[in-house]
Amino acid sequence: MIKFFAVQRQIFGVCTCCGGLFRLSDANLYMKKKPMPDWMDKLDQAERRVDLQEEKLQEQKKDIQKKAGEKGRKRAMQAVRKVDPVFTPNKLNPDDAKVIFHPIDYLVFNGMKKKPEIKNIIFLDNAIKRKEQKSIQKSIEKTIEKGKPDFIEHLFTAGTHDYLMFFTDTGRVFVERVHEVPNMARTAKGRNIANLLELQAGEKIAAMIRVVSSINEDGDDVTLRQPLYLLFTTRNGTVKKTALEDFVNVRRGGIIAIRIAEENSLIDVKLTSGDNQVVLITRGGKRRRGEEKGEKEKRKRI
Repeated sequence: MIKFFAVQRQIFGVCTCCGGLFRLSDANLYMKKKPMPDWMDKLDQAERRVDLQEEKLQEQKKDIQKKAGEKGRKRAMQAVRKVDPVFTPNKLNPDDAKVIFHPIDYLVFNGMKKKPEIKNIIFLDNAIKRKEQKSIQKSIEKTIEKGKPDFIEHLFTAGTHDYLMFFTDTGRVFVERVHEVPNMARTAKGRNIANLLELQAGEKIAAMIRVVSSINEDGDDVTLRQPLYLLFTTRNGTVKKTALEDFVNVRRGGIIAIRIAEENSLIDVKLTSGDNQVVLITRGGKRRRGEEKGEKEKRKRI
């Protein structure tokens, strides 16, 4: 177009009335009738019609998508209600649930995902199949209401001739053979440890260690004479390493494994080789790392 107007400024015309010269670009032409549309005008009109149709189609597309989304949500909720008869009716988040199957189907920590604090703990079950399940569920509810739940802390396999070492929070140790522990059925509730060990009032088990049975060439039992060590840790940060052979002769009533002050308590004991690295981590997130290798027996405050 710029080139066209540049050419127009170089074209001159002669007025038929006065005979004067003028530039074609300065001329103003008037017509009595509206000129017939040429192919360019028809193309512009067609483009405008296409643009209008596209706008209408876009609006219709948005309406269709909105309606389809609403219908899809309604159908999805209907399908979820059929498939999920547990969480949706109770307005619970499935992400907060843990599947345990026995004695109940679901254990829900309500509010665990959305908020850092758990509102409550909910027991959910599709249906109670047997009477014994119902009694177990009631016992669990009573335990939660009392605020005294019990958990499995030590679980391992052991041979009949292996040794079990029980350490109390007051620093005492008891040694029992596996065959001395009463054998019970798989579904049995178990027996209180106080019936097996001579615990004092208020004394609790802090740690339990299995020592694998070992016999020398002469057939003698050298289980507690193996070159191993016991590493003790207290709540106030005291650690102690003692040779396992120091516990060969343990009375039925137990012996003192580590002396602990009244304001302190034993929290854990580990069976080590003597060459390991020890890492202690506090509740506040701090840690202390050190070499176990050193003296045969030592006591250190960290």
